[in-house]
Amino acid sequence: PKNDSLAALETAYHHLAEMQSAMSLSDLLLVHDACRPPLTELTQRYTYPQKLAYEYEARLWQVVHDYLNVKVDCCITVNSQPLDNVSYKLVERCLLQGLDSAAILAKWHYLRYQALPKGLWLKIHQLYQFSEKAILASGGLSQMSRSLHNGRYLQALMLDLLNHSNLLKSEIEMVNGWLAGWSLELVLDDSYNEKQHLFFVDFREDHGARRIRSFELVHGCRYWNTDAVVALIDEMRQHLENGVEPAQFGKDLHISAALRLTDHLMSAWSRIGYRRQRRSEDREGVIKSALAEHGISSVCQHVKNLAYGITAIVPMPGEIQQNQDEHWRIKNESQYGIGAEVNTDSNRWLQPGILIALDYALNPDMTVIGVVRSIQQQSLQGRYVG
Repeated sequence: PKNDSLAALETAYHHLAEMQSAMSLSDLLLVHDACRPPLTELTQRYTYPQKLAYEYEARLWQVVHDYLNVKVDCCITVNSQPLDNVSYKLVERCLLQGLDSAAILAKWHYLRYQALPKGLWLKIHQLYQFSEKAILASGGLSQMSRSLHNGRYLQALMLDLLNHSNLLKSEIEMVNGWLAGWSLELVLDDSYNEKQHLFFVDFREDHGARRIRSFELVHGCRYWNTDAVVALIDEMRQHLENGVEPAQFGKDLHISAALRLTDHLMSAWSRIGYRRQRRSEDREGVIKSALAEHGISSVCQHVKNLAYGITAIVPMPGEIQQNQDEHWRIKNESQYGIGAEVNTDSNRWLQPGILIALDYALNPDMTVIGVVRSIQQQSLQGRYVG
């Protein structure tokens, strides 16, 4: 359907699901080309800062997920069969698009702050291995073709190395766009060099990239370093520290937020900037209820009200309330932070970096002020917030 991106992907999903066992390479490529514009439009809509209606957002995510998932399965099915009298260039193009679809599927889980489904990384590894075999078998594919396949695989691996739970959806999408070019600067090796390589991926594992620490050499791994990408980030950071925001960040990101993002990337990808994030104090398991104010204006007004003795009306446990979904269920806490389960629909304003004030049910006079640092989607209706 024209002018309806969601309906277009739904139609494509049903077509692919019905024809999966009989799908040809050319049919798969036609579907991919037809669905590229609507997928791009829906990605922009999903990552745009303006909030979508809850039911529509859930439907949008599910439609994109189902379409990409069945397309990846179709690509694996087609390339697992004997491909007699088929152009290697056609095979190469299909594999690149399959690899791209699997990587985009992983990205959409990051955008939802959700763990990847079981088996997805094994599918991504399988598609890349198909590509390696096709390139070796053809003998005539250009160096550019090799770079494109390696680059798309590395783009997915590099994005997975980040801690997505404390990035905005727009930041995840922006970094993924950078990686589309940056990953072409990286080299994926099949032999290990202890002095050179920093990360590896094991084809046998349902897992993405890992940093090399105590490493035992095994067959079926690929290795790379990130020095070229780190140099580009360091250059961006130098501009930011001089008060100049590079064009890659767009117009809506403040320099302080851009600096935080570059720190995040350096911590994940560099040799010397890496540090594991550890809590300075273990959290204690609790069962508490609280109500939240959010946004700097609302929180400041809330604190001002408290200063004048105007306390929030917070329900006591056991009282019948009209909307229990608004409550934050505090599951653990320490001197430096809390972890809470919240209802997705009633807290759709949630995003990393937002200021909040929590009024506890048992102690409404002592408001807790904090910043949302991480979000994890646990179910359709529930999120875990740190």
